[in-house]
Amino acid sequence: MDIFQFSYHSIGYISGTIFTVFLIISLLKLKGKTVQAWILVIYLLFVLFLNFGFLVRTSLFLPSLSKPACFLIALYTSFSNLVLLYFIYSFFGIDRKKESRIALLTLFSAGMFGFLFYVLKNINSDVSYNFSIQMFEFQNPASTAPMGSIHFLTFIWILVVILRENINVRKGLSFEPNTNAIIEKERAIQMSRNFGLAILLHGLFSLTYTFYGLGYLSFSNFQLILTSATSLQLFFYTVLYLNYFPEPSSFMIKILGVSLATVLILLCVVARISFVLIESHYDEAKKTEIENLRENLKLGRGNILPKDVLYLISSSNPNNTSRSDSSDNNEGEYISKRMYRVLSLPENKPVYIIWYTFYSEGRIYEIGYPYESYSKMIHSIVSIIALILISSSIFLILALPYLIRKGLRDLTTDRIAL
Repeated sequence: MDIFQFSYHSIGYISGTIFTVFLIISLLKLKGKTVQAWILVIYLLFVLFLNFGFLVRTSLFLPSLSKPACFLIALYTSFSNLVLLYFIYSFFGIDRKKESRIALLTLFSAGMFGFLFYVLKNINSDVSYNFSIQMFEFQNPASTAPMGSIHFLTFIWILVVILRENINVRKGLSFEPNTNAIIEKERAIQMSRNFGLAILLHGLFSLTYTFYGLGYLSFSNFQLILTSATSLQLFFYTVLYLNYFPEPSSFMIKILGVSLATVLILLCVVARISFVLIESHYDEAKKTEIENLRENLKLGRGNILPKDVLYLISSSNPNNTSRSDSSDNNEGEYISKRMYRVLSLPENKPVYIIWYTFYSEGRIYEIGYPYESYSKMIHSIVSIIALILISSSIFLILALPYLIRKGLRDLTTDRIAL
């Protein structure tokens, strides 16, 4: 197997990485950045850890990188909401209160506990390839429980902080005689309401982990929702901050952000639909090959095998356990679903195999294909989609500001001419 191998899930994390980097650079380019802008940049860096960690897991066929990548992702789960809470405290000017310091210290301690618990539970775990999600796996699901619970519960505390701030400002509004102060307080109420809705939405998105764990979401759909929701959520936080930022350049960030997020999410959805069709086509192609092979076996030409076949073995045992997932087809037409296995060679080098079983002339056959050829097919398709995605993003980021500025200049010129 080649080391560099895109999987279906790589697209979502390429998209997420592009969008996160765009937001980080956009915020860093703002003049006169506030403390909140720097805090938001730090939060985006944690999200970048999440996207980059998954990108490594879905793009590099190296078991040795699986644990470092997962530990990088765990940094996001354990500490990102700590930064988000600090951003909320700072944005509303309550970051210097004793309560905020205690809350931040408590959350840091809890996050450190969850992170270390996860690392220590999995540091010596065996790494194996999970064909269903096309990644190397090693973690015990129970080891993620502490940091996952802390991550979700933090959303509740952030909502409490925002709600309490909203109530306090509303109470002070009725006793405020100054008109300018009233306007500022109304603005603060609106800010707290908008941030509260954004945090609530983010918390609801995090429930997708629960739905996936309970089996209500496939891994592919879970990944699509996760990457799309993360990008949208980052954009919401950035826009909410920029709405109260006086720099005119923030308008361009909003326009670019909306356009880029729309393009990236649409491309991810199109890619997801394409992958479903490709998977179906792959199985249909293999079943056609097996049908042709079955005809050759009936004619005594069993030596004529389809391309890329690693092996073909047969057994006269009709109770072979490989048939446990058979359909209602009769024995002569039966072809199993796609299955996977790993074989260990004497050199301790694993061989990854896709295999099917079928019946012919009273015997059950097992045919094996190299997983590598399937993986290369996916890699070639995903590479093309990734190239389109990256090219579209670069073109949009470079061309859209120019077109908008040119349009505004032309509009100004026309008005002067009139």
